[in-house]
Order: sequence, then structure tokens, then C-alpha cells
Amino acid sequence: MIVCPNCSHPNPEGATQCEACFTPLPIATSCPNCGAAVQTDATFCGQCGFNLKSSADLGGGIPAPSLLPNVPELVTPDPLITLEPVSGRLPQGGLSIAPVEPIKLTKPLEQPMEPPPSG
Repeated sequence: MIVCPNCSHPNPEGATQCEACFTPLPIATSCPNCGAAVQTDATFCGQCGFNLKSSADLGGGIPAPSLLPNVPELVTPDPLITLEPVSGRLPQGGLSIAPVEPIKLTKPLEQPMEPPPSG
């Protein structure tokens, strides 16, 4: 029997989702050391503490120094090289946006709009 982690409904062995709430159920396997049921994504057995992942599968940490790629040393900028500020390239007075003219109706409305009824 697999108990749903969401609603605690008991489900039959081999079920992939809860019969009551349709939540995906955890997939279990057995510990190779003691035979206890453990989730397939578990790292250690909750019964005996057996390491379910080999040291090669544990990844995600910082690699050993011998495995680091060759990274070049940081380069300090040459103090004799100067950069011009970007503002020196803008036109005198800066940038401007042209004004927008309001839209004018060329044909009056057929019927004037009436206010909504009150009440």
C-alpha cells in the first residue's frame, strides 16, 4: 500500500497517482542493503542509512582542483587608455520627442450618447 503524501489516502501497490486526489505518488524501490522500501530519488536508506548513490553519482559539488578548467588570470586595464563618455556623442541639447497632435473627428456622431439610467 502506498499512502498519498497529499491526502493520506491508501493506494494499491504499483499505483502512479492517488485514487482520491490524483497527486503523483512517490516511486519506491527496495534498499540493496536491508530491503526496506525507499523512494527512487533518496540518497540514503531511512532504515539502515545505506548510501544509495555511489560517490560518482553524487555530483553537484565543486570539482577537485585537478578537474578545474584552465582559467586565464585576471587582466588589469591599462591606465594609459581612456574612454570617452557616451554623452559626448549626443547632439547639443540632448534628444527631444516631437509633440503629438490630438485626434480630431471629421464627422460628428450620429446620435448623442445618453447617460445611463439611474436607480
